[in-house]
Amino acid sequence: MSKKNFYIFPRLYNYGGIMNTLIKAFPLIHHYKLKPKIIHIPLNIKNRGKIFDTRMQNLHSYKKLIYNNNENNFSGFDIFIRKANFFIKVMCKRYFFWGLIIKFLFLIFNFFPKKAKKKYQRYINSQDFFSGEIDIKNLEYLQKFKIETSQENLQEIYLNRYSFNILNEKKEIEHYKNLNYPNLHKKSVCFHLREQQYNKDFPLLKKNDSVIFYEKKDFEESLQEIINNNYTIYDLTKLDEKIDLNEKFYIDLKKGNYNQEEYKYLISKNCEFFISTGGGISELPRLFKKPILRIDHEYNIFDNFSFSTLQDNIIFCNVYDKELKRFISIKEQFNNLNKLFPDFKNLNYDKFQLVKNSKSEIKNLICNRLFDEKKLKVCRDIQREIFDIKNFFFKKNFFEFEHKLSQFNPKNPYINWDFYKKTIDYSDYLEEKTINYNK
Repeated sequence: MSKKNFYIFPRLYNYGGIMNTLIKAFPLIHHYKLKPKIIHIPLNIKNRGKIFDTRMQNLHSYKKLIYNNNENNFSGFDIFIRKANFFIKVMCKRYFFWGLIIKFLFLIFNFFPKKAKKKYQRYINSQDFFSGEIDIKNLEYLQKFKIETSQENLQEIYLNRYSFNILNEKKEIEHYKNLNYPNLHKKSVCFHLREQQYNKDFPLLKKNDSVIFYEKKDFEESLQEIINNNYTIYDLTKLDEKIDLNEKFYIDLKKGNYNQEEYKYLISKNCEFFISTGGGISELPRLFKKPILRIDHEYNIFDNFSFSTLQDNIIFCNVYDKELKRFISIKEQFNNLNKLFPDFKNLNYDKFQLVKNSKSEIKNLICNRLFDEKKLKVCRDIQREIFDIKNFFFKKNFFEFEHKLSQFNPKNPYINWDFYKKTIDYSDYLEEKTINYNK
């Protein structure tokens, strides 16, 4: 019996979008025994910016990523037809004249205006591929394949996924050796900070500037501790900032001009874990199923901080209540989600402010990381009570397709235990932090 074709549109206008789509699609394809076909077209589906968005560097690099050692299919008449259809639909939505031409064609072939209008609307709003976005069209596409769209099922498949592999990995390693790129170290860590410059370079993407942007110096002491434990650190951050670490064990990819995407795949696949604040590059640990030590920079609670594995360790950013003029505890945050997110999407920055985690909070997360699965399960079960409050709010107030397509619920990541104990309730720790902040 031949496998059904499952068409994927990786969002080529966005680095995180490409990786996110692959991470969502391929475990489902493998689980349901489908045949992946990839629609590679750098088409910007947004209603702003260029039609063909080629700002992404290394636009074809992801083609070297394979799942379960199966090479991907990027060509064929069926893929060409979908590309053409996709282009026409985007042009119709953007430009009145295009829409007028296609409507006229529907009228010619259907004779009756009412019938033509219905068929045009059905055509223009249909989607014959999976793009990984959380919307009704992607939900309906999955349901065509009788995929059980529930949080429990999608998360179970996600958590039990394989790591992606790299096509001709040994040849790639040899290639970068010949280019005198740094060697791959098994005992290594990847480090990445979301940088604000991306928002400035691509204003049409309308990224949120109210999130926290960290500097390397916020992590310098913690990274030194990692080096003291005989790790090599690969810095994937694009910041020009210098920090005082031994360059033998701290490899700054931007400074050394080691910017090839395939090399980033290699070091990500070979490292033990990631240290990250979020952003597009933080999809790499999810791609290769690596644990993340997450210093959350945007209060991403509804996606459970986009955790990669059940070994992830996280700390929240500090939330300051402008009316109370103090920091609020985790319980206060989760019990007042309607105030923090009045539109159920964006944090209410008029009443609340996100504040950086301190260097000591970051160091505690990194140096006291916990990867023991039995201990983690005990801690996650204790912390589950607080996440259940969030899950209830999520299911009550969000669209059905939003929680049906979520891979990050209902199981929760592990909150660093020291941070959890100090901030679960309002405490002397938060009081002291408030006093220092209000000075």
